[in-house]
Amino acid sequence: MKILHVDRSAALSIWNVVENISNDLPEEVDVVGCRVHGYASGVPDMQFHGRIRGIDLDLPKQSVPILSRLHRSIALVRQLRSIIRDEQPDIVHLHFAVPGNLAAFTTKWLSPKRPKLVITRHELYGSMNAVLRAGVKVTQRHADAVVYISRTVAKSYGEPTNTDGSQKNLRRSVIYNGLNIDSITASADRAGARTPQQLVSVGRLAPVKGHRMVIEALPELAKSFPLIRYTIIGEGNERENLMSLAHRLGVSKRVHLLGWLSHADAIAEMARSAAVIMPTRDNEGFGLALVEAVLSGSPVVASTIPVFKEIANRGIRGIHFFTNNDVASLAKAVTKVLAQPMAPDAIANSREQVRKEFSAKEMSRHYFAIYQQTISQGR
Repeated sequence: MKILHVDRSAALSIWNVVENISNDLPEEVDVVGCRVHGYASGVPDMQFHGRIRGIDLDLPKQSVPILSRLHRSIALVRQLRSIIRDEQPDIVHLHFAVPGNLAAFTTKWLSPKRPKLVITRHELYGSMNAVLRAGVKVTQRHADAVVYISRTVAKSYGEPTNTDGSQKNLRRSVIYNGLNIDSITASADRAGARTPQQLVSVGRLAPVKGHRMVIEALPELAKSFPLIRYTIIGEGNERENLMSLAHRLGVSKRVHLLGWLSHADAIAEMARSAAVIMPTRDNEGFGLALVEAVLSGSPVVASTIPVFKEIANRGIRGIHFFTNNDVASLAKAVTKVLAQPMAPDAIANSREQVRKEFSAKEMSRHYFAIYQQTISQGR
């Protein structure tokens, strides 16, 4: 069995999930990762460290917008056809709508050998523009199997799910993203002593991530917690705006923007903090950082977006919710967490539940079953 994954070269979160899927597949499964270069992101390209064999697809640089899109689309189709012809995969596994929609079209209708098509939906249907949604509707109908990374995502596509989250249609599945739990907990346990009154968030610096709310809450929190400080791990266009806000509120010395850290260092920083804050303002497909925060052993304060509530409803403890977009509610939740630290047995119980629900091995097992079923349907 050979699986060919295709996505943007800088889609690091997607490729990390793909690596977690691949590392626990049976040894006889050959996994190839096609990194599509040419989408501006400011994020470094993915470097594979597991068993994935990487190949590259380079798109021409953008020039005149309309002509450039056409030129790049033709280049993607031509190169992907050649890759499919040379690699002869049994399954092409796609992820985001860009470049997934065009790659699906190439796989199903333009490839001399038409492999099976598996698509994992990471993004919410309503988060895409009209053109992408139209393409998604077509690929949904013609994919051999579609996987949603949460019930929240499945609902956004109008998919009915059973009460336990399983799908009524065997061609449609909900599989939660899995983590290398032992690696994460090892990084957390090596972190050292916790820093009192330190809050931390992990994520790109963008308005949708809600970092402004935490900064706005700092003046009130400082009245009760004089050592309070807020660290953000991530980078983005909102950096100057966040620091400008901190200066205006007189809390600039309490706000620290670290930029991107290695995964191990980010986990360690979460583990050393008194609380991990997840202030995301709009819904997401899955809260991978939320699950990692629970594994870090620190209490978590999170907004009440549907997917965060979905994760908590899987029996995950140690998550304290505040009303979305409500600074006063956030400050109240943080105050409660700082005043009542988590007990060691509560941390252990939360980690064990995460292991049951969100392990990479379980995720890999479910995907392998789908691969087998999809291939057998064509025999």
